[in-house]
Amino acid sequence: MKIRNILLIALLSFIVLFSGCSKEKTENKIVGTWNQISVGQIPEGVEVAWTFNDDNTLKMDKYQNGVLTKTSTANWELKMTFGRKNQLEITNYDRAFDVRAIDRNGTYTIHKLDDHLKILRVDAEVDYAYLWMEFKKD
Repeated sequence: MKIRNILLIALLSFIVLFSGCSKEKTENKIVGTWNQISVGQIPEGVEVAWTFNDDNTLKMDKYQNGVLTKTSTANWELKMTFGRKNQLEITNYDRAFDVRAIDRNGTYTIHKLDDHLKILRVDAEVDYAYLWMEFKKD
């Protein structure tokens, strides 16, 4: 009984330690500027850059033929659940950025995070219930 309790405490400590390091490592990967790759959402001549800052602010810059035309802001937070894919929560999106006024607030599942970032939001309560976005690290 005593050995079983010790093993259980050791296992729980390992899980807590492992998940804490993993979140910090993932946050470090996401911080920086990402160029959005068009998957049918961005017109020709338009470039979009998302900058994830250390203070959990997000800045989205839209360029038309190399000239900055619009900037939007939001907040971001990484959500991690043991045994599931990491999630990215975007809140306080100001919508000034989008001509179509797509609401980019919501929880996105992170499908890939290395030099590319691929995220998917599934939310039946908003327009564009399925929102897939891809980015390449700047």
